[in-house]
Amino acid sequence: MKDKYFPILSNDKINIKEYFEEMGDLRIFKKGDILSHPEAPIDGINYIVRGNVDAYLMSSDGRKKSVGIEMPGCILGDVGAFDGEFQPVYYKALTQIETRFISKSDLKTVLDNYPCIKDYVLSSLCSKVRMLAGQLGQSCFSDAETKVSKLLLQFAYYFGGNNNHNGLRLICFPISQQSISDLAGINRVTVAKILANFKEDGLIERVEGMYSINIDEMEKLVALLELS
Repeated sequence: MKDKYFPILSNDKINIKEYFEEMGDLRIFKKGDILSHPEAPIDGINYIVRGNVDAYLMSSDGRKKSVGIEMPGCILGDVGAFDGEFQPVYYKALTQIETRFISKSDLKTVLDNYPCIKDYVLSSLCSKVRMLAGQLGQSCFSDAETKVSKLLLQFAYYFGGNNNHNGLRLICFPISQQSISDLAGINRVTVAKILANFKEDGLIERVEGMYSINIDEMEKLVALLELS
């Protein structure tokens, strides 16, 4: 075990982000790189410092189903690192990615010495369970329009920035009809029709190639979720 993993004496003073940034090994991935796949053994965890990662499943005939987008602060590889099995999803860099890596052999010692990091990793696992449960619920009980509404609101929350000039909340992240289709689990033609209807109703716009939500009309998208 490397001594560098124990620079802090008091568990109460640990800043999780700073700990991973300072103590983990730097790894850089280019846009489009596959960070991990189900056939690859898990040798440790990666803490995302910068960039966004697509987590998705692939069928034997090549069909893709996105299960979520991992952002800075998320941990990759935590599932396989604990149960010794392969990682269940693919991880692909949507942008250039910077992570900090801690090997599987060192991880146990880190968790034993710093309970707050153990809590953080457990929270990461819990968030993945909630994400999958939410997707299962949507798949079983929500119609296509509701699924797209929820995704747009989530994108606006996590990647949005207000444009005070025209009352829009710009989604500062390159999303396409195909990416919405992958995440919502509905075909792209249906997504295109729903987005066209939303645009006609004044709920969304396209600004410089990116989607934006009309802030004054946002409650209508929320209402669609409440009806589901």
